[in-house]
Amino acid sequence: MIKTGDVIDGFKISEIKNGGMANVYKGMDKVGFKKAFKAVRPDKAADNPEICRYFLEEIKIMQGLNHPNIVKIDRVIIYQDQTLLEMECLNGLDFKEYIKHKASKGITDKNELKKIALRVLRALAYAHSCNYLHNDIKPSNIFRTLDGYIKLLDFGIAKVVGAHAEIIKGAEQVTLTTQTGDTSFKGSLAYASPEQQAGKELGITSDIFSFGKTLHFIATGSEDMDDDVSDELFAEVVRKCTQQKRSDRFQTCKEVIDYINNPQVHTFKTCPNCDFKVNAETKFCPNCGTAIEVPRETKKCIKCNSDIELEIKNCPNCGAVQTEGMVCCNPNCSKNGIARYKNSDYYGKYCTKCGKPMSEIE
Repeated sequence: MIKTGDVIDGFKISEIKNGGMANVYKGMDKVGFKKAFKAVRPDKAADNPEICRYFLEEIKIMQGLNHPNIVKIDRVIIYQDQTLLEMECLNGLDFKEYIKHKASKGITDKNELKKIALRVLRALAYAHSCNYLHNDIKPSNIFRTLDGYIKLLDFGIAKVVGAHAEIIKGAEQVTLTTQTGDTSFKGSLAYASPEQQAGKELGITSDIFSFGKTLHFIATGSEDMDDDVSDELFAEVVRKCTQQKRSDRFQTCKEVIDYINNPQVHTFKTCPNCDFKVNAETKFCPNCGTAIEVPRETKKCIKCNSDIELEIKNCPNCGAVQTEGMVCCNPNCSKNGIARYKNSDYYGKYCTKCGKPMSEIE
């Protein structure tokens, strides 16, 4: 068994962190460089060869990933008959510990929340582009270093998609089909998607669901989804990521990134029954089911510049016909604003009501 004081590949072990299935050993060499080593816990490996298989799969996956927001893997070594994953040494806290000790009510600063969300999403998007699903996104698998870097950890139960995947509705949407037909649940129950808990086929939207639950925890400090995210934009991100139906969620990480980066194009409104914040285009409140009037698109009246609904043909304020063309310039005209279509047989130079010449609207 590895213990403090042992020297692994020139690094003297000074710290051991015991996890549920694996241990992480931190060490330093003679010139001050630090490394971390990850190995399956001996007591777990002895009676569960499947755990060892997952660990070997993780090694294969992690060696194929190279992204600034994914923990960097150096190589695999054998020490005391154990297979160890040599990786960069991170100083800081995972978000489960960070929220517990540093922000018990969650991170409410919008800029900080945005930075965290975008870096996790970019790491996930990269993994998906390499045909990997993470399958265990949760606060303890997202690490915040002391200088603020965000790192995605632990691909231990990740699944390879691509060769054994069915492409549906575009190349970025994949549904996992394994060679073994394994459908048993793997992951963390509090953050797993409904289809993951049910042992069904998984896809990119499964990772997106788990990301949404994780983002909610980071923003509120709570796993209770009834606790509201204070920022409206991120409340909507969480809501859409964690929809029960896969088709109602964001379909790719890029969609979530675009949504966060362009908040000005997304508007919100309040349910008249329960005050729940919803997207402006939502027809029924997801909280209480109340029908919500969808705001109609508006335009400016060509005569008086007042706001009117897009489909209105005559301005209710001044009576002007809302067609591109000619408008009567006579202020005493009883219909002040009669217009003629420019591109039609009815095009004319004079108002049909008062006979005065009409000026062209630019």
